[in-house]
Amino acid sequence: MLRDPYQTDEWAKIKQEYGFEILKAGNTYLYVQRTPLGNFADIQFPLDDEDVVGRELRRIKPIFLSIFNDRQYSGCSFDRYGRLQEKIAFKVDLTPSVQQLCDNLKKQNRNAIRQAEKKGCEFRKGTTDSDFESFYRLYSELAKLKQFGILKKELMKRVFSSPIASLYITYANGEPAAVAFVLFSDTVARFWYGAGAPEFYAFRPSNFLHWNIMLEAKSKGCTYYDLSTASKDNIFKASFGSQPCQQEAIVHSTLRSRLIKIVASVVR
Repeated sequence: MLRDPYQTDEWAKIKQEYGFEILKAGNTYLYVQRTPLGNFADIQFPLDDEDVVGRELRRIKPIFLSIFNDRQYSGCSFDRYGRLQEKIAFKVDLTPSVQQLCDNLKKQNRNAIRQAEKKGCEFRKGTTDSDFESFYRLYSELAKLKQFGILKKELMKRVFSSPIASLYITYANGEPAAVAFVLFSDTVARFWYGAGAPEFYAFRPSNFLHWNIMLEAKSKGCTYYDLSTASKDNIFKASFGSQPCQQEAIVHSTLRSRLIKIVASVVR
């Protein structure tokens, strides 16, 4: 069975530390926040079918529900539970040989990886506080440039200390040029967050980084490297020999839950 890192005991432990009640439906973790006005539920890549998970959902009656479903994991659709938005995830099958994985890369990507090697790029696993600070600096700079919200540093530092998480860094001229957080289960490696330094783009550090992450994940026994979702015409993620797979993003929200979110945003 393919088990996403979001459905591991360790991820459930982290969610619990940050205020979620952890429930189980069969093999699937449900992450629930209880409020006096109703329950908010989050299910990330369920491992069981609609009947098993549905019984638990009917019991807790969430006023807000978010489900990210991949049929490779659950074997079914959850579209009856709310508004459906289909997303495209890019996954690399890691079961072929290393040579075959290399052959599966787009030619342009193979050339970029060789270019990084010729320019002396180094691939390392980040293990120190300084490595984490390098990641968070590049991540914050990217968020400012592209104007998206970032996760709290405290949470990311907690994940950094987790056994299911690894931080990988490409160095160019001795400086961090590209960084990536990856979450691992026994079968799936999932790209979580990453960033790059624009001044080192000519070194092609991100191509080099993800290629080496693929090799690392394969050596750990993972059968898939999930590069996460993107637009279906994303050239970079497709260049790793990944297969675009449809995922379901399902949201159900009652009027009450929407009002709570509006009030909370005003208070902040």
